[in-house]
Amino acid sequence: MKTATIGLLFMLFPVITYSQIKIDGFEYQDKKMTYVEIYEYEGSFEDLVNYFKESYLFDEFNVIGERISGITKPIDFLKEREDGTTAVFFNISQLRCKAFIDFKPGKYKITLSDIKCISTGQSGLLGPKGDETELSLFMLNMKNTDWSKNYLKNQQKVILRTIQSNFKVSKSKDKDW
Repeated sequence: MKTATIGLLFMLFPVITYSQIKIDGFEYQDKKMTYVEIYEYEGSFEDLVNYFKESYLFDEFNVIGERISGITKPIDFLKEREDGTTAVFFNISQLRCKAFIDFKPGKYKITLSDIKCISTGQSGLLGPKGDETELSLFMLNMKNTDWSKNYLKNQQKVILRTIQSNFKVSKSKDKDW
């Protein structure tokens, strides 16, 4: 009798669970990809704001309290992998995302969301120039339950190097926020 009652409860109140997978600062949960990294920083918040203003990394740039937020300009991927080859994917797209940069004395944390690949129009693979595709489509397997083998083998280091080269002032040893 208890089994029937529990079964009835599941029919009345469906349980929805989403898997969570993490690797190298990327997290995919609830059908959303984010990237979080913490970096050491010896300067003041004002210095950090000026650094990112002068980097021309952002199309939209806002400062509220001790937080920088914005939407990046299209970022070219660092195309060459460590083995000297290039994945086609990087030749035909750029990266764009929402960015939040939170400051604490001695460090800052970047959080990237809404991470997209923007077609450069050089191939029909990603669509016409300017079309946007979720980066997670290239990083996850077909079921969105794990990292794709292609991502781990061919794309992982290039994507990480691209992000870090644009947001890193100096790497943090202490990852506690």
